[in-house]
Amino acid sequence: MATNEEVERSGVARATRADVAKAAGVSVATVSHVMNGRAEELGFSPDTAQRVRRAAKAVGYIPRAAARAFRYQSSKVIALFFPDLPVSLRLPVFNEVLTGCIDAARARGHFILPVPISANPYEVVEETLREVELAGAVCRADPSMEPAGELLSRSEVPTAWINTGGEAVPGPGCASLGIDEARGVRDMLDRIDTDSVARPVVLLGPGRRSDRVRPFLERFPQAQILTAQGWLSDDARLSANAAVEQGADLFFTGNDQLGVGVLEVLHERGRNVPGDVQVFSFGDVESGPAALLGLSSVKWPVNELGALAAAAVIEGGSAPSPLVTTLPTCANLRSTTRLR
Repeated sequence: MATNEEVERSGVARATRADVAKAAGVSVATVSHVMNGRAEELGFSPDTAQRVRRAAKAVGYIPRAAARAFRYQSSKVIALFFPDLPVSLRLPVFNEVLTGCIDAARARGHFILPVPISANPYEVVEETLREVELAGAVCRADPSMEPAGELLSRSEVPTAWINTGGEAVPGPGCASLGIDEARGVRDMLDRIDTDSVARPVVLLGPGRRSDRVRPFLERFPQAQILTAQGWLSDDARLSANAAVEQGADLFFTGNDQLGVGVLEVLHERGRNVPGDVQVFSFGDVESGPAALLGLSSVKWPVNELGALAAAAVIEGGSAPSPLVTTLPTCANLRSTTRLR
């Protein structure tokens, strides 16, 4: 029989109660009672309890936390596992997803436990399972989360996977949810005046280029692509200054904060918006600056995504087939663009 260390080194998925029961020669129910500390209360012999504990250690079984050891009822706690993000992106993305999850969970009598992940996702999920009896989990779809996802599946935790930057990709769990970023950008370009555009610019922050950029480059293959040092308005200023000097007449920015920086530069230089230069951005979240400043922006439904994910875990954990849904984005035209 493999030792616990050998199991860990082999990288195999987490052992289950059934594995322990087979190794110890007892029922799954007996394993549950012993590992939850109820062996003496229910009259199991010390030899049986010891045999179960030794088998659990040998197969690498990690018991999920007992409900009575956690201050919330086990059936009410939904974990939100979110891989770490750059500081400038964490608030507009993570908070919107979190708020959506909380609203949906509270309406159904559940709690959301946010668990940001900055190190090894598998270890973070494993530790959470040790400490908290989960009714479900919401995870951001990310390659780094795949081993942790297998752990959640083996632990029989209903899981919803969310992709904030692309379409839903079917996978293990009760739901796979995504956002069609390209649709809203295409909608924006179809509704604003693009016929007279001569020097289009797309301004992004650092990191992977998402689907939101693709329609812009399809419409303007000659577009200048600029990458700012960060995703805040101050990060946009240097890049925007150079582009304005070169005669840029349409800016598409990867988020609203970059759009704000571009508008500040255009105002300082006395450029007429939208007469001389049009600007639109991506995001338009409720807590963002787009509506306040009249910035045309593509609505990014991350709040709705979080709400749908939490509801899917709570209501659809026992569904016969997983939910696979991609939410649309849409253009919200304001005063920084001209109608076609």
